[in-house]
Amino acid sequence: MDKAFKEQVYQHFHELVTGKIAPVQQKLDDLRDSLTGETKSTAGDKHETARAFVHIEQAQTAGQLTSLQQQKAELERVSGLAEQDRIAAGSLVETDRGYFYLSAGIGKAVIENVTVFALSTQSPLGKSLAGLTVGDTASVNGQSYLIKHIL
Repeated sequence: MDKAFKEQVYQHFHELVTGKIAPVQQKLDDLRDSLTGETKSTAGDKHETARAFVHIEQAQTAGQLTSLQQQKAELERVSGLAEQDRIAAGSLVETDRGYFYLSAGIGKAVIENVTVFALSTQSPLGKSLAGLTVGDTASVNGQSYLIKHIL
């Protein structure tokens, strides 16, 4: 595990999140257009029901967009942080149970045949890992994670 691998991990998760933003933004724009079109339709119960469903979907889509934008911002915030001896936001951690990138809660990806989990620093494991150093052990839900390497 080296700095080049850590950069690949960052790039992968950044591209993953960025790639999800455009379609969600397009869907939100389409819903706004649909709502504008519904406004011009005839009045009545069907019209009001259709508008209500569009409003609900619009709120859900806006929530998705906000979440993705927050993930992207968190990734960008931690990407330039300097390597440290102790685990902190932006650390790529190798444990006896796998690799963890403390950034945003995005999920898992396979990068160069290595499974890496992008975790929020606020997740139970993220909180447990924070401040530890090589040789320390984190425990979450009865499972132990021995820190082997920090980048």
